[in-house]
Amino acid sequence: MIARPGTLPLSAQQERVIALAAQGKTNDEISAEMGIALRTIDVHRRMAYAKMGASSAPQAIAIYLWAKIHALEEENARLRQKLSEVRN
Repeated sequence: MIARPGTLPLSAQQERVIALAAQGKTNDEISAEMGIALRTIDVHRRMAYAKMGASSAPQAIAIYLWAKIHALEEENARLRQKLSEVRN
């Protein structure tokens, strides 16, 4: 099952690893930036893939970006509604 948009069930560390991968960073770069071992990066990636229903890095990144875009669209709609209420 693939995660629904805006409901990624990831830990903060798992989400950060996927976010950095989405930026095109390698495992070595992610490891250096986060200050954790490569093995730990691999564990975070595998756990994130499993939680997201992804079978590869490109699929996990696509799901992650899709969820983030959806969350931004929902926030935009919420803010537009508030603005409309304030104007009236």
